Amino acid sequence: MIIFMYFLAWISALGSIELISTAVSGDSKTSFYFWFVLFIIGALFLLVLISWGRVFGTEVIRLNSNTDVVHFGKTVFGIGLKQKLNKTYLKNFRTEYGNDIAFGKNKFSAYGFGPGKVKFDYGMKTYSFALEVDDAEADYLVKVLNEHFHQK
Repeated sequence: MIIFMYFLAWISALGSIELISTAVSGDSKTSFYFWFVLFIIGALFLLVLISWGRVFGTEVIRLNSNTDVVHFGKTVFGIGLKQKLNKTYLKNFRTEYGNDIAFGKNKFSAYGFGPGKVKFDYGMKTYSFALEVDDAEADYLVKVLNEHFHQK
């Protein structure tokens, strides 16, 4: 949907600018090439932005039974949120569905952005992960996490 809107906007803008520049200067080749290069740069930026979180992103929750530390991270190429959480403050593991709807609660989940389906509380803050998992997989993850942390 976003890609279609992008192309529609650029085609409209390109046509309008082409008409105006031809009417003013009579030379349309220079302005056409200029706007065409901008269009290609914008399209590449849009494709990288869409694939950024979805293709290159990783979500990690690393549990270690020997320590009280849980490693939690949401990164793209190793850059992003990396935190060490004390497992005594982790509670209320749960699932929240509805991320798949295009015009619903999280319309950007299709592009790799937004909250995940599995949520938990850490003190007064809520963390989420597992954006691209099915509902059954999210239920399984919550079950495993609740068993690991001895919660209901």
